Amino acid sequence: MAGSPRPSRRWFLRSLGAAASSVGLAGCSGLDPLDDAGSSTPSPTLPTDRPGRTATRDVPTDFAPEFDATVDVTDYGADPTGGSPIDDALARAIEPGTLVRFPAGTYQLGRTIELTDDRVGLVGEGARLVLPEGHSGRFLFARGAAGVLFRGFTVDMRGDRTGHAQLDSSGFHVEDVRYLGRGGLTGYAFSVAVTDPDGRGVLRRVRVPRGGYIDRYDDAAGEAGNGRIGVWAGIDHVGTLRVENCDFREFGNNGLYTSRCPGNVQVVDSYFENNNVCSIRISGKGSYAENCEVLVDHSRYEPRLTSTESGFNTRGIIVEQGKGMTADEFPAKPAGAEIRNCRVRALQVHGEGNIQSVVEQGPQARTLTIRDTEIRVDVDGVPAVRRGRPGAIRWRTDRRTVPGPHWTRLENVTITGSATGGSAVFLDRASGSEIRDCTIEQPGEDRDGIVVRNSGDVLLTGGRIRTGAFPLALRVDPTSVRGRCILSVDEVPTLETVGVTDARVGIISPLSGTGGGSRSGGSGSGGSGSGSGSPRCVWADGAFTPTEGDGVDVGIVGISGTGGGLQLRGRIRVE
Repeated sequence: MAGSPRPSRRWFLRSLGAAASSVGLAGCSGLDPLDDAGSSTPSPTLPTDRPGRTATRDVPTDFAPEFDATVDVTDYGADPTGGSPIDDALARAIEPGTLVRFPAGTYQLGRTIELTDDRVGLVGEGARLVLPEGHSGRFLFARGAAGVLFRGFTVDMRGDRTGHAQLDSSGFHVEDVRYLGRGGLTGYAFSVAVTDPDGRGVLRRVRVPRGGYIDRYDDAAGEAGNGRIGVWAGIDHVGTLRVENCDFREFGNNGLYTSRCPGNVQVVDSYFENNNVCSIRISGKGSYAENCEVLVDHSRYEPRLTSTESGFNTRGIIVEQGKGMTADEFPAKPAGAEIRNCRVRALQVHGEGNIQSVVEQGPQARTLTIRDTEIRVDVDGVPAVRRGRPGAIRWRTDRRTVPGPHWTRLENVTITGSATGGSAVFLDRASGSEIRDCTIEQPGEDRDGIVVRNSGDVLLTGGRIRTGAFPLALRVDPTSVRGRCILSVDEVPTLETVGVTDARVGIISPLSGTGGGSRSGGSGSGGSGSGSGSPRCVWADGAFTPTEGDGVDVGIVGISGTGGGLQLRGRIRVE
């Protein structure tokens, strides 16, 4: 209910960038502080077994592989000073069921590490892996192996080096890994696929503070959409990926691009900053972002932005379910993506029109629930939450519009900020949506609160909305919602306007609804209702016939009424 205490949060990341940047990495003295921004990579605690193959105990993993033996890579001739490549020594050390330890030091790679055997672990203890000069592409490739562990490494990509880890496995665990240096124009930091529907992959405490170039959505050849991605999960990902306590920043083509896969993606306790396209991109049921912080603030990006490409659009979170793929590539994933207990902020953006929304429920998305979340918008004209019109972008090659339902549900969401113009929430063809016990404080000039467009059976209950223009607006084309309850009100919310002075009572003609109404089909069903009862409804009765392309925009600044009655105060604006 409105005014109830907010849940406690684990904002463990608030001092992530500033305080930890002065902490040196073990074995990595003399690093450029700009390339070493962020926290150091912790050293894992492992059994102190004697050199040679001995029993391994208590290796912390989520999929719990049982290693048969532990070896020290230096016992096989690996040079810990970085003077010569370790590839041949590492190849001799790797066997199925083996955990390979890297004592503190610098290890030069001459080629990609390929893991094809099951139950292989690589664990560093203050170890730094240096990629070859001019390297791009994979530096680690787990191909079909089960039970892969990669833990406790700094990966040095400074200079003309770049690369990514590719993990195609029925189960993997990556922990305490840090990328050093700015990534390239294209490629990935991680390309992952959990190939078993019951399998699990984990990225835990992974830090990539300078992922790429946020203003480069294109690759060096100018090919659009080939900018560098933080984490990519494609159609081969069918299991569950968990991204936990990670830090991804400054990528040119999504921090997490994990929306076009059949599998689940769980993003928890993580921090994202200034990623182009968006920071977190997820799909339907089984996928969510929880206890995360997302920041869009271009004033923090170096070098300072002076120009951008056409694909520059730095949103915070996107929910979608595929784009332009075939039915075989991407079956209809059940609806149900969620954002829970997060903080998402858009404070400053270079230029105009370079952020579509802070949280985007794309035209290819089914449903989205946002609860117990704070969103701040200081960028003019930008909605905190936007439900794109389903079908505006083709969902799949065989079907334009993603299957319904298409509703948006906001529960105990707080939206603040100094943005002017536009609206805090924009819902387009989002029938069955619900706004429960939310607070919107956006008093900027000409700023609306919640705009509902061509949607039926939307529930508004409780909360407080204070805006520079209309706290609530209903944009209606009666050909799309004729004879439907547009808006139902259960607990009457508090509505306040700073800038509207010409509102009046009785603005619901050519809408109707001062009488009672009921919302059929249950919560979020999207069904139309008629008759009397509670909650009270505003109906589109089709009493007028607009000219082609016209509709009615009803701006509402107050709602009152008792029993079955409902009185709206505002005015009609014709589009």
